[in-house]
Amino acid sequence: MKIVIIGANGQLGQEFQKLQSSHCLISLTHDDIEVTDLERTLSVLAEHKPEAVLNTAAFHRVEIARRMRQSFPGFAPGAPG
Repeated sequence: MKIVIIGANGQLGQEFQKLQSSHCLISLTHDDIEVTDLERTLSVLAEHKPEAVLNTAAFHRVEIARRMRQSFPGFAPGAPG
C-alpha cells in the first residue's frame, strides 16, 4: 500500500517513519506540501497517488494560532480536512 505521511519532520511523522512496514511510505514536509492551500495539496496528492494519507502536520505556536483563527478558518478546532 502506498501511504503519504504529511508532516514528516514532526514528532508524530518521524515516529511513523520508524515503523517497520511493507508499505511504501512517502514522507512529505512543509516544503513539499502546504495543507492550507487546497489546490496545491490536491495537486501533490494526485502526483503521488496514495492509497492512504496520514496527516500528522501540526501548528504548535498556540498564541499565534489563536490570533490566526479569525483570519484562517483552517486553523479553527474541528476544521474539515
